[in-house]
Amino acid sequence: MRKSAIAVAAAAGAMFSATSAMAADPVAPAPPPPPPPAAPAFDWSGPYVGAYLGYWFGDGGMVGGLAGYNYQINNFVVGVDVSAGIWDFGSPDFEAYAIFRGGVAFDRILAYAGIGPGWEGSFTYAATAGVEFAVTDNVILRGEAIFYEPFSGVIYGVRGGVSFLFGGM
Repeated sequence: MRKSAIAVAAAAGAMFSATSAMAADPVAPAPPPPPPPAAPAFDWSGPYVGAYLGYWFGDGGMVGGLAGYNYQINNFVVGVDVSAGIWDFGSPDFEAYAIFRGGVAFDRILAYAGIGPGWEGSFTYAATAGVEFAVTDNVILRGEAIFYEPFSGVIYGVRGGVSFLFGGM
């Protein structure tokens, strides 16, 4: 019996020392949850349509429509912007341009410049520089300077507009 009592006492002692050793060890906290995924940067890629109002300095107001396509690679955006409208409302003249443009995107802001052929009663060309802002995933506001025959007779104007992007994030 004495051997049984010693065995029980030894077992109880071993159990007590294991329990107290476990209690002395700090319990590692659970790892923090992973951070939420970053919101995707705005993607300027896709087709768009819109309208613009503007003014040719010395020649009167302008109004028209536009359509185009952008493709974004990292922060760089390339595309084509086609616009057509009328200007000089007293004796309206037709204008149309196909501007090839490139720019840099800073999330919902796009700064760009472009050049391309046009028509204003005869073949011409124009250059633009502007900024666009994505108000929502699909509604874009723009403001730009436009230069008609920028390397010769330089007539310049400004125009602003709104467009709808099909496919923005």
